[in-house]
Amino acid sequence: MSDKPDVVVVGGGVIGLSCAWSLRRRGLAVTLLEWRTCGSGASGASLGVLMPAPATRRGAFQTLQRQSLQEFPDWAQALRDRTGIDPRYRRSGLLEVIPGEGRRQQAVGESRIACSTWPAVDDAPVMAVLDAAGATALEPQIAFQEYGGRLCRTTANVDVARLIDALRAVCVADGVEVQENCAVHDLEVRDGRVRGVVLADRRLAAGTVLVTAGAWTAQVSPLLGAHAPMRPVRGQALRLRAPGAAFTRIIKQRGIYLIPDVDGTVIVGATTEAESGFNARPTAHGIAEVTAAALALAPVLADAEVIQTWAGLRPESATGHLVLGPVADVNGLYIAAGHYKTGIGLAPLTGRVMAAWIAEGEPGIEVAAFAPGPAAG
Repeated sequence: MSDKPDVVVVGGGVIGLSCAWSLRRRGLAVTLLEWRTCGSGASGASLGVLMPAPATRRGAFQTLQRQSLQEFPDWAQALRDRTGIDPRYRRSGLLEVIPGEGRRQQAVGESRIACSTWPAVDDAPVMAVLDAAGATALEPQIAFQEYGGRLCRTTANVDVARLIDALRAVCVADGVEVQENCAVHDLEVRDGRVRGVVLADRRLAAGTVLVTAGAWTAQVSPLLGAHAPMRPVRGQALRLRAPGAAFTRIIKQRGIYLIPDVDGTVIVGATTEAESGFNARPTAHGIAEVTAAALALAPVLADAEVIQTWAGLRPESATGHLVLGPVADVNGLYIAAGHYKTGIGLAPLTGRVMAAWIAEGEPGIEVAAFAPGPAAG
């Protein structure tokens, strides 16, 4: 392990790996520390859906997310070119089952704004609201209700396991020192400046520390509990082998997705369990909830074989928003966390922004709304 890297990145999920790669590309000596293996937290449990925020929402976060999704295809291609590992980015599109008249009216408004402000996809409108017959014509195995469906052509997905492999490979190839099974027990801070990190058997000195530990961010040091309070939100999912299923798009209703994979299996998820604590194990209740929702959407899955179940802990900040940037009263300490359900899609931009901030002192875009700090009240 390098005696004194320029930057220590704490956390080896997709966000940490993306930041480490971007920092290294700017010429900085980077050591990444992951207490388990890279991608073993929320990243590895993600469904890999890359869906833009609703067009009716135009806040700072939504702007950031849309910009990152626009960068994603080129970013994924760069990883493939550099490593030979294809993250399998696919703009498959998404068809949402509309459950009622209120949601249908919302979808009509979203579609109108999206079509007027977002670029077309393959010369077709980026979004459309379909009646039940039109939706069924696109996906005949899905049980659409009388309110039809909302088609979003720009929604994509990525093979998360391959993305993690590609990011780890490119970091190593470009000179990032990746240390797995290496837990950080605390930060070393003196005289208002971070001096490095405390490991089990030694201290690792560094002038800059970037914490990207997801739901575990506050566990890295008591200091971070005030600046980036997080809670884990469990999501459970499963994979089915369903020879009779023939979906061509991602299917969504409320918080449940059916995602056809290139190997012919179908990924189904996910629950949203805010009281799970740090329990990342699948449960009978959670898997039953996901299974029931899947069968209601696609009865053809009734005889599908369950070949995998899993769970992950999404990082939700106590402030309810993303946490990006320097800690105000500790020079050299940065945080990138709280991505919740959007970490995969936000990885390209998060890496670029944090690298610019650390290397040049400016993030390059407006991110003041995400400054680390305690939750109000």
